[in-house]
Amino acid sequence: MNDSDKNRILRGKLENIPQDRSRSIRIFISSTFTDMAAERNILMMDVYPKLSDYCRKQYGCDFQLVDLRWGIQDQAVEDHETELLCIEEIKKCQKLSIGPSFVVFLGQKHGYCPLPRKIPEKHFIAFEKVATILNSEEDLQALKEWYKLDENAFESEYVACSVSEKYPNFLSEDKTERSRSIGEWRTKEKQLTNAIKVMGSYCVKEGFLLEEDCKMYFMSMTEKEVMEGLKNSQNLDGCVCFIRHIEDLQEHLEHPADRVWRYIDIRDDQIDTNAQSSLSALRDNITQKMPDSLIFKSNIKWNCGGKGVNEVKHREYLSRVSNQFYEVISRLIDDAMTKQNVLDSGKESQLLFNEIIQHLHSALNRINMFQGREQFLTNILNQVKESNTPIIVHSPSGCGKTSVMAMLSKLIPTCFPNVEPIVIVRFLGTTPFSSNIRSLLRSICEQISKIFNLTYTETSDFSELIKQFYQLLNESTEKSPLILLLDSIDQLSVEDGAHKLSWLPLILPKNTYILVSTLSKEYGILDNLKERLPNAHYNPLKILGGQLSIDIIKVWLTKYKRKITQEQESYLVKMFSHCSLPIFVKLAFDSALTWKSFQKVKPPERTKFLLKKSFGNTKQKENENTFGIENSVQGTIHQLFKQLEKKYGRLFVCRALGYLTCNPQGLSEMEMQDVLSLDDEVLGEVFQYHIPPVRRIPSFLWARLRHSISPYLTERESHGTTVHFWYHRQFIEVATSMYVEHQRKILHTTLSEFYSGTWYNKPKPFQFTKQQVKHFNLKSNNSSAHRNVPNQPIINLRNGTNINYNLRKLYFLPYHYTLSKQFDLLFSECLFNYEWIKIKLVATGINNLIEDFRQVSDDEECSLVYQSLSSVRNILLTQPDTLSVELIGRLYELADDKRPKLKDLIKQCLNTKDCIIKPLHQCYPGPGGARIFSLQHNNIRPGENIIFSSLNKSRISTITDNNDLVVWDLETGVIDKEIPLPSLTDDGFSAKLKVYYLDKTEKRVTLAAPFHEDINRVYQLHLESCELLRTTVLAKSFPSVGFVTNMQLWSKANDLLIFIKNKIISKFDWSSGNLLAETNTNSHHFHIDDKNSFIILTSVDQIELLNLKDFTTVKTIQTDTPIFKSIYHDLTDSLYRVRNDKVVDILSCDKDDYGGVMSKIDLRKYVKSEEVRDCFLHEKWLFVVFKFTIICWDLKMNKFVSKLTIPDVVLKSYSHNLKHSLNCYSIYDDDKIIIGFDYHLLALNIINGKVLHNSIISKLTIDGVFSTSMKNLIGISSVRSKSIDIWSFPKLLERKVEVGPLNLKWFCRFVSCSKNFPPVVVTRGKSTETRVWDPENCCILSKPAAVYEDAQNYFTTPPIISYDGKTVVTRDWILGQKALLNIWDSLSGRHLWSIPIDVARLKRYTLQMNSSNSRVLLTHLETAPDQDVSTMAWDIKKRCKILEFPNKVGGFSAVETTLNDYVILLQQYPQTAEGRSCTITVYNLKRELILTKKNILKDSLTVVQDADIFYVVETDPHDRLVKISIDLNGPKETPLNIVPHRNLNVCKDGSKGIDADCSVYDINMSKIIAKFESGNGVKDSLGPYTYPRLSFDGRKAAWLSLSSEQLTVACTATSSILGRFSTHSTPLAFDLTASDIVVIGCQDGKVSFLKIADEKSTVQLRGKSSKICAIL
Repeated sequence: MNDSDKNRILRGKLENIPQDRSRSIRIFISSTFTDMAAERNILMMDVYPKLSDYCRKQYGCDFQLVDLRWGIQDQAVEDHETELLCIEEIKKCQKLSIGPSFVVFLGQKHGYCPLPRKIPEKHFIAFEKVATILNSEEDLQALKEWYKLDENAFESEYVACSVSEKYPNFLSEDKTERSRSIGEWRTKEKQLTNAIKVMGSYCVKEGFLLEEDCKMYFMSMTEKEVMEGLKNSQNLDGCVCFIRHIEDLQEHLEHPADRVWRYIDIRDDQIDTNAQSSLSALRDNITQKMPDSLIFKSNIKWNCGGKGVNEVKHREYLSRVSNQFYEVISRLIDDAMTKQNVLDSGKESQLLFNEIIQHLHSALNRINMFQGREQFLTNILNQVKESNTPIIVHSPSGCGKTSVMAMLSKLIPTCFPNVEPIVIVRFLGTTPFSSNIRSLLRSICEQISKIFNLTYTETSDFSELIKQFYQLLNESTEKSPLILLLDSIDQLSVEDGAHKLSWLPLILPKNTYILVSTLSKEYGILDNLKERLPNAHYNPLKILGGQLSIDIIKVWLTKYKRKITQEQESYLVKMFSHCSLPIFVKLAFDSALTWKSFQKVKPPERTKFLLKKSFGNTKQKENENTFGIENSVQGTIHQLFKQLEKKYGRLFVCRALGYLTCNPQGLSEMEMQDVLSLDDEVLGEVFQYHIPPVRRIPSFLWARLRHSISPYLTERESHGTTVHFWYHRQFIEVATSMYVEHQRKILHTTLSEFYSGTWYNKPKPFQFTKQQVKHFNLKSNNSSAHRNVPNQPIINLRNGTNINYNLRKLYFLPYHYTLSKQFDLLFSECLFNYEWIKIKLVATGINNLIEDFRQVSDDEECSLVYQSLSSVRNILLTQPDTLSVELIGRLYELADDKRPKLKDLIKQCLNTKDCIIKPLHQCYPGPGGARIFSLQHNNIRPGENIIFSSLNKSRISTITDNNDLVVWDLETGVIDKEIPLPSLTDDGFSAKLKVYYLDKTEKRVTLAAPFHEDINRVYQLHLESCELLRTTVLAKSFPSVGFVTNMQLWSKANDLLIFIKNKIISKFDWSSGNLLAETNTNSHHFHIDDKNSFIILTSVDQIELLNLKDFTTVKTIQTDTPIFKSIYHDLTDSLYRVRNDKVVDILSCDKDDYGGVMSKIDLRKYVKSEEVRDCFLHEKWLFVVFKFTIICWDLKMNKFVSKLTIPDVVLKSYSHNLKHSLNCYSIYDDDKIIIGFDYHLLALNIINGKVLHNSIISKLTIDGVFSTSMKNLIGISSVRSKSIDIWSFPKLLERKVEVGPLNLKWFCRFVSCSKNFPPVVVTRGKSTETRVWDPENCCILSKPAAVYEDAQNYFTTPPIISYDGKTVVTRDWILGQKALLNIWDSLSGRHLWSIPIDVARLKRYTLQMNSSNSRVLLTHLETAPDQDVSTMAWDIKKRCKILEFPNKVGGFSAVETTLNDYVILLQQYPQTAEGRSCTITVYNLKRELILTKKNILKDSLTVVQDADIFYVVETDPHDRLVKISIDLNGPKETPLNIVPHRNLNVCKDGSKGIDADCSVYDINMSKIIAKFESGNGVKDSLGPYTYPRLSFDGRKAAWLSLSSEQLTVACTATSSILGRFSTHSTPLAFDLTASDIVVIGCQDGKVSFLKIADEKSTVQLRGKSSKICAIL
């Protein structure tokens, strides 16, 4: 296609649409029947399987040979449609095949001339005349007996009867009767054919008819096929010819036993010269048209006694033909694929163009058949230009929505004269890319981007995809309006909440128009539309009506040069009085196409019989001289299927249509033949009278059936394959009822065998029937045979990064295993096969993978995997490489002998090579607990901005730090959409938005930014869709209000009120932003009495009522007691004044006595010392919140309900200096309240105050809770957490605990690893929680006890561990007391020694081993920069100070040691003027000064602990790294030409290092060898305990990303990412052990041990009962 053609297609032009081609090879094999059997057999047995494998392995495409002669039986001629089918198949091959499409084998036989199916009336009249002249009354009588006049054709014609009408036993199962009928038919056929040829010749000779008119009577079937195959010169490069000549053939004419007639045309025992003449002309025609390189000639000798060409005697010849065929076809395939790849140099765009072309063809096909509906179309055209919302077309199934939408795609552009409108049309569900909302939107986005020459970046994030879709809709212009038509949105899969329609815009941009159609009742889609778009145009589509139906049928018949008789028209009028749905009219039309004028109407009782009887005797041939249809859609389809059973055999039709129906998206031509070839019941019936050379279904059988149902099939692309499927759901329903339900096990089992490749290159066993054993004289009924079905690898083709997945296997194999109940195979091959799971995830997406597990979630192990995958759906959407880590991290502890499938899966995960990070234990919350999933987002700002975005609470929205509105689906935990809100100011600054008003009645949400210095922009969103309805720039700005509660908003209709606490209240016009009214106020709260149109302003000493319209004061209500808050309740029409003295006044809202005290509620008897903190209303209840108590009051009954109190057991845990109070709460299920109290989650019964649940559910303070009735879920957010946890409330009540990770009680702040083998790890959390771990076995070695009891004022610093891991040192202190350096035995946790040190002076301390293998503690103290400091060495074993280093003045920023007794001090003072440089001093443990060096960059000291080597950065004359080594000869300095950023971390031998900027250095070579950019999570990894690390051998680098909460491991040699690990919590610290185990401590207390595995190493699944041994 040139650029002009591409542009025309992109814009949806319906003229000159190019033909779409699939990536498949489809070759029609043409040959004469009897003489080429050996060649056809060798192709089927040998060449076809090899070419099929070749195409799959080389190009990932299908290969099919269409040989309608192979395996053909007598039934092929039963209805005289052989010629029609062959020509149709040739055209199909030419249309679909991307390479060669036609191969002909020619011998010395002209071949079979088929009896014509139709004879024009004028020809028949001429034949009658000739018969009289030639005195051929017998022949004429035979013609009249077999041909009947049909006046339904425009030009009347004589139509041949079917064979079985004259010979009822022609298809009988009785062998004797069948053979007799076949013999009689062959005699009759010969008579009829010869008579027509004789009469035709005479007619031409005498001038009765033209020679051209009679040519069809003399052409053989092969000749007609060749003429069709070579007709188009463009197809000649895809045609191949094989010509065979038997040299001594004529010498054997006199030997009848040799059956020479099979290889040459014989007439009256002589060679038929006319036939040979025609054959010669055909051969010449071929050689003239085709290039010599595609013509292969062979000369062979006759096989005496072997009856012609024999597989044994002519082995060399057949082998040569086989090789030639393979070589030439594979070469043509290679050439075609190379050419196609050049044309498709932009593969990404070719897929798009193929998609567009398919939908344009679908539209054009329906437009060509469209009739009527003029007024309906006119109404919609009038709606288009005036509507700024989507236009909806809806109706029940079968009313013609698709045809209407197709016609609209043609008509709507006429509404835009003199411009170039863009029409994007999608008939949903007809292609894989239009079957789910994700691929649909991606396809539309790509199309719009190409139209406007924009760069399109594909995203796997669904919310980001919706954002792209909305943004691209804004690209339309007045000159290029955009029209988007989406037909049958009910055909979208439910994935990503497609039927909830959150992806469909509410308000359309200017010049953008959207039309959608849907069924009226299915899936609740129309209800969802009406809820989201109450003001949209809804257009119900009605039935056609009787007369219009008749008119449509007449017009359609005219296109086929057919008509109906008066009797037939009267019959149709009667039928349409019962039903005139468009689909019924289409069925009636298809039936009327076959009606003949000589047929009579079927008797009513016959019709009733058909309806009542679904199955039964189908052998009886239905009378062909009758016509009729049922009076309903499903009845007519049922009738059609029964007719097919009678025509083609019940079993064959039952299985073929069953397979077609029960395979999602249908089957390709080749798949159908392969599947039927695996069905031995079908093959047993087909081959009951002969044994085929290859046990495969003859392709002719499916071709005939497919031809009969072709009007009801749609041909579409599915996963790179052209498939057939029912075009209407009514056919699916009837076919399912008739052919699937009663044989589901058989169908799905056979399909699973096909997609699994069970019988590839392997014989499948079968059994002959008793009759066959007897007939063929077999010794046994047991046998086996190859079926030549293709291999089914998971990956068809792998070419570098280009991978062609076997998508049909990935999608359908689990489906068929599940429905055939082959669970062992399902589990072993699919669901518990890690390779399968990973490939399915990458190839099809996480949702499809989860659905496979959901289908069998009744199985415990499947349910565990299903829950685990569901909980990390969002992670795997964007990071599928973390699959093994996520599964191990969630299921490790559950993978035991009781769950063998799960255990095997985790073993596979541990040893897969796709991610080298291997969790050594369960490091995430496991499935089965109360936590359902976490809503995770890097920029989430939880708590105060959680709002319900749907009235049934199935979705929630959050506002991120960068003001994106994120909408979550609570059913799946997936982001439904992510909407960026515009900038708040003209300069682009975007202050943080807050939710200020939620109006559930009008479904509106109002937002503003309280912290911006000039608040002048306010947003309004739709509550359901969360789409931005309007942005208003106010005429007046407001200063920053500081706290969120200092500002309140209220909105209704076109009024917007803004209230600033103690300052002002203003009213604005929503549309213009103009100031309508304003007044100053000293009130601290306001409320609206909407009924009376009052503003209620509450201050400390009064309540003031303002008129909502003009802000005039209506009334002032004074009080002597300070008012906390007043609330208007519309249900009781009362005003509740809550006072600081714990009394609630109930005030009248009657206009005559507004503010009058009707009664009081005295809460002082329920709460003594606590102050009022909050109050709120919930339906009939008033809740007054105190510090630890909530009082519930029944407003309707005006009585006390309950006192809800924080239990003592919770309060006691905060006995020291308790500062906490009730900070968040939510009403659940109307009778329960959920409370967040610091780390505790409580649930209380509102009626009786009983505590239903109490648990520490978070390591962080809970700052937000919400509840929803949907699936009994509650949500919890915590401070500093980037996620919202969704919990099952019933499971919380059951205290159903999930299997969790290794956790500290509080957050894990510090991690430190020993540097030798075996490794030991020490972690420290809040206050005294120190743990010493064995990282290899993931278990605690010891728990050093608390030194102080007061946990509230307890402080600590990072623990350190000795080189050998035997000793741990911690520093602990309480405010106002001295610090203690505590020394512990790491194995036992025994406290060894404490060193009291002034906490203000202790700045550095380090723990090291000296040359005598004793552990030495060094401490460094200072007071002020100008005072003396001291650095001391302590012998831990002897528990004494061994020396003190002389330091007269100046502080130090580092103190380190080496294994050989050298102490390195980095002196901080005096500094240079720039404050960058320090002095380094080195001593030995004898206090001898070894080295002093100035101009050292502070914080640049790095020590190689296994050697006397350290690195510093010197600043004079310029910054550079210096290596300093110390030996007996003294220090040696080596300047290096590299400058690390800071905090250089080195490997064990010091040869490589990585700095805080993630640059990796080869220190010895003085060069950077790797640089990891911020895109890999480096940018925000800086922190005192999260700097990048190198493995001990320097081959791998590891770093943390705090924002994405992720560990990344990379290869330093190749700069490639080796694996990622999501912490699912903010990481606070990490380190590496000597055995390459990464230890990570997180904010939620989680401690993770991760093995960085080598490529060749394996990781064993550790048993749960691992015994801890003394490893030190």
